[in-house]
Amino acid sequence: TMGIKINSENLLPKWLNFSFIIIPLFILVGLISSSNTQECGERGMLNVDRKSQEAVNCDGSPYEGRGVAATNTINYIALGQEVYAGAAACAGCHGGGGGGGVGPAFTGGALYTTFPTCADHTKWIQLGSAGWQAEVGPTYGAEDTVSIGGMPGFQGKLTEDELYAVVVFERVVFGGGNTEEVLSDCGLLETEEEDVTTEAVSSTP
Repeated sequence: TMGIKINSENLLPKWLNFSFIIIPLFILVGLISSSNTQECGERGMLNVDRKSQEAVNCDGSPYEGRGVAATNTINYIALGQEVYAGAAACAGCHGGGGGGGVGPAFTGGALYTTFPTCADHTKWIQLGSAGWQAEVGPTYGAEDTVSIGGMPGFQGKLTEDELYAVVVFERVVFGGGNTEEVLSDCGLLETEEEDVTTEAVSSTP
């Protein structure tokens, strides 16, 4: 080799060379994941206060669980987000983004595959696995998944509005359902005919 010696001590370790490939891949995956993050205001999403960990409006003001004050209607998605992260503690089992954890995932079509209708989805949350087994049977969902327990029931723990709100939130935000279609399926969307009937009854002497 003409007297030329290579100083092997100056060569980089193989693991370090490998890291130059892996680290950029992780950064790329992170950028892709963050691009799918729901923004505040999108589909009724709220912000979460970093100190209190409570849901707040996009401008930082306290969230009161209502939509437009003039109509006094409930913002089911916003209230559902608050319940999901707080009172029901769903995020602890299913993940903050609905991607799963101890409990099954809601994203990627999984939610609608298991619960195509709002009624069954609501009943499952209401009864929990033990209540479902006692009242309905050993399997749940459209694919007759065997219930192995672990899902708490929220009947009596959540109000009716809170129960429906968390269902709507999961179906719209994680399941990708159309907001009006979900509200209609859950029986929460008032139609023009209902409004006319209500006005007619209230105006009757």
